[in-house]
Amino acid sequence: MNTDIQQHLISSSASIRDTFKKLDSLDEKYVLVTKHDNKVLGIVTSGDFRRAIWESVSLEDQIETITNKNFVFVSKDSSLREIKKIFKKNPKINHLPVIENGKVINLIKRKELNQKINSSIIDPLNIPVVIMAGGNGTRLDPLTRILPKPLLPVGDKPVIEIIMNRFMEYGINDFIISIREKGKMIKAYFDDYDNSIKIKYLEEDLPLGTIGALSLIDKEKINSPFIVSNCDTIINADYSNILNFHREGNFELTMVVSMQHLQVPFGVCNVDENGGLVRMDEKPEYDFLANTGLYFMEPTILDYIPASTNYDINQLIFSLIKNKRNIGVYPVSKNSWIDVGRINELEKAFNQINNDFLNNE
Repeated sequence: MNTDIQQHLISSSASIRDTFKKLDSLDEKYVLVTKHDNKVLGIVTSGDFRRAIWESVSLEDQIETITNKNFVFVSKDSSLREIKKIFKKNPKINHLPVIENGKVINLIKRKELNQKINSSIIDPLNIPVVIMAGGNGTRLDPLTRILPKPLLPVGDKPVIEIIMNRFMEYGINDFIISIREKGKMIKAYFDDYDNSIKIKYLEEDLPLGTIGALSLIDKEKINSPFIVSNCDTIINADYSNILNFHREGNFELTMVVSMQHLQVPFGVCNVDENGGLVRMDEKPEYDFLANTGLYFMEPTILDYIPASTNYDINQLIFSLIKNKRNIGVYPVSKNSWIDVGRINELEKAFNQINNDFLNNE
């Protein structure tokens, strides 16, 4: 345990007065109250002391009497995404204890959140991401007559940068972008980008479909799982959890899907082979899992992609099923997926992101 944590620990048998003296000597006004077995009982801040004084609590009482036992903490396996969300939802919290087996093993400070976080808490994924950006963007015509779809703005950033920023939160800095029409504009945008981020390009001479550009990847240089993302889909999910799911299930491909709910606004007729009505369902409701366009893949997937061929993701999936390969399905909620591939979704995407979409997983 480091000395920074040690100085913030105090026994539950200590008096409120002694604890207040200790707290007063600390730059950061909080203490973690521990039981006899050194397990954390709760946390006390300067605000708790103010309330104790207002309520005329005796300062001779044990500190346990005013300890906040319903305190917020994280585990060593908590992702950066989860930690940032906790700080976002709790503006008064400036410190997050990292608890394992009831004992504090580390401490995350709000002011240091954007700095390097202890690798025992946050492990960067360190896997490459392929962003499929070679399509024509016909669903967004006429906007894509001017800009390539990946550079269409959502708020003050192009959608491709929003997607990349989400991955960078998980320590990913290796990107491969497939390009075709207007690819020079995409290259130009990233010419002066953060030089700590590696960006390579897969240049399609001909349209290669939704997944065919993967055939341009040098198989010898991919020796780990990798992520494939559409350039028009923004997913609010914990990528570390998805990767763990992918690995633990021994999947060759994991599809990230979104739970969708659909209500047909009409009466639906069911008929027999003679055209007779069997029954009519009034405004039936259906739940289904929709493909979001985000995938976690093993390098062996590249063996299934034919070279220089227009090849779509559904063809790949059908091929994997036919060959009895292991495919995983990782569901996220409906509101965890933004598809900006249609004009009427761009404004919706802007509003969702402005309304803390990225903090409502």
